[in-house]
Amino acid sequence: MAPDYRNRADERALIGRESTVLDFVFVFLPFFALLFNKVIGPATPIMVIATVGAFFVLRYERLTGVFAATWPLLLLALLCLASALWSDAPGSTVRYGTLYLLTIIAAIIVGAGTDRTSAFKGIQIAFSCYLLLSLIFGRWTGWADGGIAFAGLAGSKNAAGDAAGLGLLISVAMMFWAINRRSLGWGLVALATIPAAMYCLLFSKSTGAWLASALAVSCLVAWIISRRLQPATRAAVFIIFLVTVIVAASSSPFWMGDILDALLESSGKDRNITGRVDLWKVADEYIALRPFVGGGYAAFWIEGNLDAEALWRLLGLPSGATFNFHNTARGIAVDLGLIGLAAFAIVWLYCGIRLFWRTMKTPSYFGIFFCSIMAFILPRLYFEQIGFSNLHFPTLLMISGLAAGVRPARLAKAGDSG
Repeated sequence: MAPDYRNRADERALIGRESTVLDFVFVFLPFFALLFNKVIGPATPIMVIATVGAFFVLRYERLTGVFAATWPLLLLALLCLASALWSDAPGSTVRYGTLYLLTIIAAIIVGAGTDRTSAFKGIQIAFSCYLLLSLIFGRWTGWADGGIAFAGLAGSKNAAGDAAGLGLLISVAMMFWAINRRSLGWGLVALATIPAAMYCLLFSKSTGAWLASALAVSCLVAWIISRRLQPATRAAVFIIFLVTVIVAASSSPFWMGDILDALLESSGKDRNITGRVDLWKVADEYIALRPFVGGGYAAFWIEGNLDAEALWRLLGLPSGATFNFHNTARGIAVDLGLIGLAAFAIVWLYCGIRLFWRTMKTPSYFGIFFCSIMAFILPRLYFEQIGFSNLHFPTLLMISGLAAGVRPARLAKAGDSG
């Protein structure tokens, strides 16, 4: 009897270099590593390095096309690393700039270098594992006057709120995808994760995550429903919610600040207690002293810097604690000056516009999910530092979304010559 070559081809497709299972792994591992960073510690960069290395070896046909399309994002990471040339703490800049470069490469792989459906599934499983294990092994932390908030497996309640809000987004998107594809298994995964995400989000008591999640989930659902509408109607729905996000982001210094004040006053505190006023004052003074190129990436929050030491003491934090200026623009300007801030703004804006435009024309679940991630992030840029921290899961998600906006139209397959 003649050999069944068709079955052998199926086996190679399942376990060979061309298998989409590998794409799933390339996405799952970095998200798992960054989400569980507080648990696995030094293993985090090792897992990300291993993932990047494996991609370079097993998907080398894609490297030219992927990095040719996403080079502006890569250039930003190289700028951070190059700031060691003028940094106040060149050793710190080289170390953390390398980790930021590693984070950006991993994000480019997720958003622009892998099969979209496999990437979608990899992100879902990573967040599902994190949120479900957080329910079992998570911790509580002090909040307000004698209250407690859920910190899960993260370093703080705000980080737990971010993880929960982002996990809710991917799970809602996956639920719609599963219904559309009639996939019972993936529908059950999403269905199991949504209650866990909502519980963690609610009890994290993170106001910013609550508000951002409400806005982003609304956009996500509206954009997914609009997939079935006529192109003109779909575009109108997309644009209306996009404008809503932009208005919310541009006005967030006013309405989000008032909400934070109201919550703080209910616990007998005022806005100054959050430390943002003092942080921003020091940041503005530092930017005025080094306006053009800044003091170097990750060169401010180091032990021995008197300004950083004073802020740590003021905020009741131990010297050397991981911290930032809780404002993305100020954080970038302190490290890279106004020139660096302009570079980041131009590249992020360009990639973001490409993401929304491509998704509006071809509304895939992959693209809609990343657009909703931008809806989650944009209103918080004024109160948080997002996209500029190394080995941080919101950075990984944000840059993955921007990379998805400029990803190649076609990914090379195993065996392609170019």
